[in-house]
Amino acid sequence: MTNIIRSFSWVLAGVFLCAGVAKLARPGPTRASFVALGIHQAPILAGGLPAVEILAAAVLVVWPRWGAVGAGVLLVVFSIALVRAMRSGLRVPCNCFGATSSDPVSWLEILRNAALVLIAAVVVAANPERGVHLDGTLVALGLALVFGMTMALLRVKHTIGSVWAVHAASAPGAL
Repeated sequence: MTNIIRSFSWVLAGVFLCAGVAKLARPGPTRASFVALGIHQAPILAGGLPAVEILAAAVLVVWPRWGAVGAGVLLVVFSIALVRAMRSGLRVPCNCFGATSSDPVSWLEILRNAALVLIAAVVVAANPERGVHLDGTLVALGLALVFGMTMALLRVKHTIGSVWAVHAASAPGAL
């Protein structure tokens, strides 16, 4: 396994470890978000999720390709729940990393998850034993671009409170 692919699996492991530990430290907000999202068996799932995330981190370190498959599946499931919340108009905090933010779920979390799914896909797809080599420079450049865009959007959200909403005073033709 190439160093860049191993690095990608470690990045994913770090993300899942941080998320799991943060939820363990403050389980209440995660439980409340699950209940508000209408997730069936919310208290049980919210209680077990930190262990699943920490396990995913461990698998990513020991068996990177299998861990990346699991991480990708978890991220897709998380994203589906976030999109459902947004489409239904729920203003629920994400609590993806514990109670680090009280901001409601937004497209930023979806974008972040998409970037992480891309990283997981690269780890799964790279298989030097079978002749599948990925140009590390191009992959790193693409991921750096996605990361940079995510950070820029987070900065815009922090600065003006919204990324996607157009404020009436700034809309073209507004008086």
